Amino acid sequence: GAKDQGVYAAATNADYDMAKVASERAAALNSAERSAMLAEKAQLMRTDPDRLAAVEGKAKLYESNLALARLADFSVPARIAQAGISDVGVARASSLTTAVQFALESLGYVSFINGPDDDFGPTTQSGVVRMKEAKGEPAAPTLTNVEARETICDAATEHADPVSLYHVALMYQNGWGFPQSDAKAAAAIGEAETAMISALGGSTLPDWKRAAYEAYASKIRVAARDMKKPGVMPDASLCK
Repeated sequence: GAKDQGVYAAATNADYDMAKVASERAAALNSAERSAMLAEKAQLMRTDPDRLAAVEGKAKLYESNLALARLADFSVPARIAQAGISDVGVARASSLTTAVQFALESLGYVSFINGPDDDFGPTTQSGVVRMKEAKGEPAAPTLTNVEARETICDAATEHADPVSLYHVALMYQNGWGFPQSDAKAAAAIGEAETAMISALGGSTLPDWKRAAYEAYASKIRVAARDMKKPGVMPDASLCK
């Protein structure tokens, strides 16, 4: 629009010729005024829509990169009474390794006898290799931050694993791996509640998993009280 038409506003009079008036006024300017006009015009043209779109694209990329970098901080400090860290913080404590282990188990790439142990050891590494082989990728035993995020998301969105959904909620609430979003955090924790009720209502859970789910059920309840805020409309487009 404006760049092609040469105007930044519409005239109230149909006979008003903006370009003609602008040319007449520009011709009447002295040298100093003309220099000021050209500088102001150059500044105004920096609001070109295409340029703004490019700047916004870069901003989104930087925001995404920052979120992924923060994924490594996927744990809440242990409670120290003197520091005043709330019990809510403790209830949400979870490491990235534990989150990945629950996700790998839910996806069927690893089996636990006593449950996740927060140790990225041979069992977990073998599960990662099997997952990558199933995807047709090189059989590496490690995960990048992006791959860790995708693994948790797959377990949450494709298998409705309540623990993975809980971790996705934390990711959105804290900006771990995704740009921070209260709306998506609220949606994820709501889905985690529903999935956990369904899972605990079944009769096929192994003993370790039932015990783990029962422990996470209380964490989910605590987190839900904080994430389901008045006025926040849940956005169910998780992991998009």
